[in-house]
Amino acid sequence: MKRSLIPATLLVVALALGMHAALAQESLTREAALTRALEHNYGLKLVQLRADLAAAGNDWGAAGALPRVTLTATPSSSVSDQRENPAAFLQERLESSGFNIGGQASWTLFDGMGMFANKRALDLLEAQAGGEVELLVEQTAQAVLQAYDAVLVQDALLEALSRSMRFTRDRIDWLENREAVGAAGSFDRLQFENALLADSTAWIQQELARRAAVRNLNLLMGEEEQVDWTFDSELGIPGALPDLAQLESQIAQSETSIRNALLGEALAETQLDQAHARLYPVLSLTASYADQSNQISAGALNGQSRVKNSSAALTLNFNLFNGGATRRAIDQARIQLDLASTATENQVQSTLLVLRNAVDRFESQAQLFALADRSVENAEALVSIASDRYTFGALTSLDVRELQLALLQAEVGRLQVLAAWNAASIEVQRLAGGLRPERVSR
Repeated sequence: MKRSLIPATLLVVALALGMHAALAQESLTREAALTRALEHNYGLKLVQLRADLAAAGNDWGAAGALPRVTLTATPSSSVSDQRENPAAFLQERLESSGFNIGGQASWTLFDGMGMFANKRALDLLEAQAGGEVELLVEQTAQAVLQAYDAVLVQDALLEALSRSMRFTRDRIDWLENREAVGAAGSFDRLQFENALLADSTAWIQQELARRAAVRNLNLLMGEEEQVDWTFDSELGIPGALPDLAQLESQIAQSETSIRNALLGEALAETQLDQAHARLYPVLSLTASYADQSNQISAGALNGQSRVKNSSAALTLNFNLFNGGATRRAIDQARIQLDLASTATENQVQSTLLVLRNAVDRFESQAQLFALADRSVENAEALVSIASDRYTFGALTSLDVRELQLALLQAEVGRLQVLAAWNAASIEVQRLAGGLRPERVSR
């Protein structure tokens, strides 16, 4: 009964491998994953719609700089039959019809340059919305790249476990052949079977982690969560970074969150201009025109009339005192500008701090990867030597298993370091503008 557990375990793992192969129907590279995310990510769609809304509201008419014109046309008709009304002065059937047409135009000629400040504010709001789109694009691209790498790490861990199981399976087959001729006992075989059971359990758990990683990537790409892929890109070694001083200079001027903070500061300055505009008089021009025609019929009497009216006026409105509301608005706008300036300075320093931390992580992970890679090479050599020595009886099955586990731990450590190294590289790319829409490739 105990020996039947091994074929059953291998069957479960084989079925899982077959299911994984059956689901993987389409290849997916990093670039393709980024393209899908930019086209279908739900968060990007929402923020893009908000940007479109801001763009639709950016117009000189919304700023109050264009004239407003209204046109009215009113037809009328009435009948009053007074022929059977003895009290009526004119006992006839009275009919009248008319048509009135009129128009009115109003235009603010001067409002302390407030209309121009309003237009600048609308321009800045549209730019802010575009900046939010760009920032979310960068953050989404970073998340997609890291999610893609996470799947590659899970696949690499599965492959490491598969190699370990193949090695153990070979040992079991060798021992079973020796048992058949009485050259070996069952102790070592049971030890390797337990090792195979442990690795099979870890493999199944690792496959579960992989499916979760694929679902996370599908969510970022706006795909159905059950879709699986053939991942064609590799978890490669990042390239070298530019000089830190060069990165700091570049980021301080062009990093997206800093540019958005500068837009917020410019908007606060524009709001101060809008508040100052209330100190000036408002000059407006209004003009109107009306044309009224009527036709009256009373029995044999008929008549018609027409009246035209036109007017134009200049209106000067100057608010001499409103309880200090204008001064309070100016003071509040000035404080808002100081807040925005401080927020910009804080954003610059915070971004530079994030950059320095990312560069430090990049450099330290590069050093750790060299050590981890050497550890894997040593562990592989030890397992190979241990396999030969076990064959000649110089080592026990427990010794071989211990070295096999050390190799697994070394491979896991190398993958984790490589993933962290790539994550630091991606963070620096994002800060340096390498993940913007026009450069969203890796």
